[in-house]
Amino acid sequence: MSEAFWKTIHLGEVALIQMGQAPPGETVRSEGKGLPFLQGNAEFGERSPNSILQCSRPIRRARAGDVLISVRAPVGALNLADRDYAIGRGLAAVRFAHIYPLYGWYALQLAASQLDKVAQGSTFTAVGGTELRRLKLQIPVDLGEQRRIAEVLDALDEEIGHVRRLVSKVRATRRALLRAELVTVAKYAKLYPLKELGLKGGEYGSNSPSISYSEKLPRYVRITDIDDNGRLRSDSKVSHPAVGSSHYMLQEGDLLIARTGFTTGKTLLFEAGYGDCVFAGYLVRYRLDRSKVDPQYVYLWTLGDDFSRWVNQTFREVGQRNISASEYDRHMVPVPPVEVQHRLIDQIARLNRLIDSHQSRCSRLLELKSGLAEDLLTGRVRV
Repeated sequence: MSEAFWKTIHLGEVALIQMGQAPPGETVRSEGKGLPFLQGNAEFGERSPNSILQCSRPIRRARAGDVLISVRAPVGALNLADRDYAIGRGLAAVRFAHIYPLYGWYALQLAASQLDKVAQGSTFTAVGGTELRRLKLQIPVDLGEQRRIAEVLDALDEEIGHVRRLVSKVRATRRALLRAELVTVAKYAKLYPLKELGLKGGEYGSNSPSISYSEKLPRYVRITDIDDNGRLRSDSKVSHPAVGSSHYMLQEGDLLIARTGFTTGKTLLFEAGYGDCVFAGYLVRYRLDRSKVDPQYVYLWTLGDDFSRWVNQTFREVGQRNISASEYDRHMVPVPPVEVQHRLIDQIARLNRLIDSHQSRCSRLLELKSGLAEDLLTGRVRV
């Protein structure tokens, strides 16, 4: 970076910063007239917020085009205001005045990590207006270069958004296909208790405490390790002490069902590619009899509306939601002919492969953007 063409400035030198303030509680409603209201970052989207509240008498406002920045945990989360908003004390609005605004949006994304070092508060992390104004940005002196950098990064964001929308469309297609097929199956297929489809009834997992993850020990699978797509997360690994774990070791095709908590009914079909794993006590395992049913079909059944309704009608709220193994044992599953099972499995698998392909492309684009942003926004690469 040449100092003749680039300089380091404080955010407060090139932007007006409006700290949010909580309006009177009676002026905030889920319906009615007023500005969309954002208390904090809970309603942040991929780029712009999705507000569900209205404020009839806002005290502090963000204008369309302002950068919204979270000043409470997680400090530094960013969104771009797509319209005027009323903002509460969890946010600040940054309005760029002396640099190209879209460049400021990207420069702030790179600089926001600085806020972690200055976040303050004994109960929760937070930053104030002083810390925001002192935030350091690197900018090219030439306004045209600011614009060109912003256009390159914005084009990448457009492509990333396009791929994400494709993922959403394919997922919607998958949901609709699964719903239609399972409704049809439920009309004619013979019903079996889940227990009868297994080699035995539902089994509870280990109650041993977890230990730090080691590749030499089996991974410990807990409810929180199952993501919203029914797969094991890669960022939350812990291990199970090997002693006494053989009974709880998972095999290809084992079906795990959460039996307690807010995600009661969440399921995972275990794959050999996950490696050696042991399941925890708040999960119920079914080792299904492949001569009676394909485990993948039963897993797809648990993603459908009928199973979801059954869970909501069955769980007991004693401290928290709970469905016992014996109750899962009695859940009735319609089992169509094997060729119908395989056809549905194949249809969903094709859509899953398409989703995976789009997501891989999105990951590559995000990686490209991350590296390019670092180069462009520090002057290492000039445009």
